[in-house]
Amino acid sequence: MTVNVIRIMKLPILLFGLIINGVVWTLIMTLMILMKLHSWVAYWNSTETLGNAFDESEYSLWVKLENEALFTPESFQVCFHPWSYYSVEEGDGFATAFDKSKNTDYFRLHMYGVKEDGTFISTPVTYPFADYTLTPKVFPETGWVTIKSFPGLENIKYLVFQMDTSDKSEYGGIEYLNTAT
Repeated sequence: MTVNVIRIMKLPILLFGLIINGVVWTLIMTLMILMKLHSWVAYWNSTETLGNAFDESEYSLWVKLENEALFTPESFQVCFHPWSYYSVEEGDGFATAFDKSKNTDYFRLHMYGVKEDGTFISTPVTYPFADYTLTPKVFPETGWVTIKSFPGLENIKYLVFQMDTSDKSEYGGIEYLNTAT
């Protein structure tokens, strides 16, 4: 089976590689290898929050099979984008650098499954790009990392991606992530 459908919108995020049913697919934000390696530019809207039911028009970054068959992710590659990495390490015009001496800062990727009936699986698979709340602390790294465990994400129709960080602001009643996503 192949993954041909992906939503492309809004804000730049990270580099991804996904294996579904033995086929490797890559979602990336650089155009250098866009068509050559079956890659996509992936964006995520940082103001999204999970609702009760999934609707393709309400979420900016998700994957489904072209024939809409159910699938189980086998492995997934992620890479911390340089903008996000340096936002965590040094801060920028929006983000504050994470404080390594405290146990409060984090930057995480959440992967949610959507069942055939359109409801979300409530517990996501989470990958910590940087997480100073954990013991031992997870410090930001560069390079590809393979995620091979997806507990609870079996026989799903969609895989939906969300980001979260401890560095947030509110404007006009909407919460925004300051760390580059």
